[in-house]
Amino acid sequence: MKYKYEDIEVELEYNYKPENRHAYIKITNGKVIINSFKRFNRDDVDKIFSDYYPKIKKALAKKVNESHSLHLFGKAYDFKIIDSSINLAYLENDIIYIKTKVNEISYIKRIIDSFYNSYLEDFISNHYNDIYIKFSDVVLVRPTIKYKSLKGCYGKYNKKENSITLSSHLAKYNPILIEQVIAHELSHYKYMNHQKEFYDLLESKMPGAKKLQHILRMTKYNDYF
Repeated sequence: MKYKYEDIEVELEYNYKPENRHAYIKITNGKVIINSFKRFNRDDVDKIFSDYYPKIKKALAKKVNESHSLHLFGKAYDFKIIDSSINLAYLENDIIYIKTKVNEISYIKRIIDSFYNSYLEDFISNHYNDIYIKFSDVVLVRPTIKYKSLKGCYGKYNKKENSITLSSHLAKYNPILIEQVIAHELSHYKYMNHQKEFYDLLESKMPGAKKLQHILRMTKYNDYF
């Protein structure tokens, strides 16, 4: 909804989050988003804008860098959001269509995560065995693959479960970079830490893996979601 406070006029999004302990405010793409444990009225919103007025003004003055695009396997696609009775994201004619019951950012992000999971699972089903074979003399029991919206990493290996969890958003990246992450996590079967022997093993099974890891870390997609 449109909201005006003194000389600030913005699009305001309010999300009721009863599980939160506090109210949180963020500004993205020129929009002010409030996530709160309580239901706000106009006076409550006015107080937040009053308390954070200088910070809000400064944040809104920054150049908006978010693009209206989503990446899949290294390629950028435009997307369209469609109000619908179902939740579904799919790629058609070089456009990612997002059908949603609730047109709200955090809700749509979950649909996007499911979209990426689907593509990543399909990729893994077709390529995981070829990557694992390279490690089969070292990785004696093939780890299971799980998918999750991870923060701060692309994948992680659980030795106790002998499982690899991949970030759903890894589907954004070039396939060779996805293969590098899998090879990296398979190497943790032998060495849990990143010592010299770890990288020697990784490079012996996937030459150029350290360079690919650097490329992955340097690749920052400025996607909307």
